[in-house]
Amino acid sequence: MRHTRKPPKQPLDHEPAAVKYARDNAGLTQEQVARLCGVSRTLITEIENGTRNATPRMIGKLAAALNCPRVVLERKRQPEPAEEGYRSRRMAPVGAQAAGRPLPPPPAPSRGTVWSVPNRRERDLTQ
Repeated sequence: MRHTRKPPKQPLDHEPAAVKYARDNAGLTQEQVARLCGVSRTLITEIENGTRNATPRMIGKLAAALNCPRVVLERKRQPEPAEEGYRSRRMAPVGAQAAGRPLPPPPAPSRGTVWSVPNRRERDLTQ
């Protein structure tokens, strides 16, 4: 009976093309990379083909073996779209504005914020 492997999670944690590109730039074979990472050549092949997901630990090993920053090998994530009906986190829903309800007041500035300028008396005491 032949064992079938489950497909990797989507999206992958790594960019398969970036792994292959970094390996080619380093001038290493899959066998050499596998030996440096302490894994099988088959695993490296599957990671480069995108049929197997590289764990965060494996991405770190690959980055060290290929002498490249880890961020090069990681998948670039797209920001999740904002919830429908909202323009931003701090604004009220569009429906509330259309209904004529007032917007919530902005938060009051706290005392001693970093952008406050000390008064003359405080400046004289610190000098």
